[in-house]
Amino acid sequence: MRVKGRQDGRWSFVSTCRNRLRNYVSNHLAEILGGRLTFLRYSGVAWAWSETFEQSQNIVSRWPELQGTKNSAKVPSKILFDDPLQPKWGFGIPENSKPLEWFKLLLLDESSIPPDVNKSEKMVEARKRLNESGMTAKQVVTKYLELLWNHALTEMKNVYPATAIDGQPLLVVLTHPAIWSFPAQYKLKQCAIDAGITTYRPAGETKLYLYPEPEAASLAIMDDYQSQPVDVSKDTPVVTSL
Repeated sequence: MRVKGRQDGRWSFVSTCRNRLRNYVSNHLAEILGGRLTFLRYSGVAWAWSETFEQSQNIVSRWPELQGTKNSAKVPSKILFDDPLQPKWGFGIPENSKPLEWFKLLLLDESSIPPDVNKSEKMVEARKRLNESGMTAKQVVTKYLELLWNHALTEMKNVYPATAIDGQPLLVVLTHPAIWSFPAQYKLKQCAIDAGITTYRPAGETKLYLYPEPEAASLAIMDDYQSQPVDVSKDTPVVTSL
């Protein structure tokens, strides 16, 4: 048996954070940025009320595209600065354009990136696109997170009245690769802050936490299957973090 998280890991990530988030918040709205929000290739957002996780789990599955919206549990982690004032992102990028991808890794020092990844075609292309944009890696990541966060809030308010969302403090969990150094984690967190995720809200302080992907994924698997017997001679749990 190969164990995989439901809905591309989003539900598993909600399950992962359930007990830990309860230690942090009470009667607050927990906005959980799902396992793919490390946004190397795809991004995802899951959220729930902290006191009613089982009944209130939600996945953002509607994303803006060139015309209308697209239903998907994840959105491509791409951004295009053809118009600096209104950058395109995700499914809203024209097919024949050349957007920035893999920009998360551009936050790292080159010495921190594995040589095979650092010299890969994707990384070479990412650096080229970054130079053409005239922006820094921090500015790109910040703008992408801003677009993603604002869309997530909009979708949340499509489920509950805006007054309900605006009237509750938020707790945000952002995942990152386990190998990231503390300086890299600090850069990512600063990007999230600059993106407006922790902007003052009358309802109270927005708390922001970073969480390593492999730990989140493995805990999710254990939590999801804790009531089911596992035959170690036959069953092969597989936990992946792409």
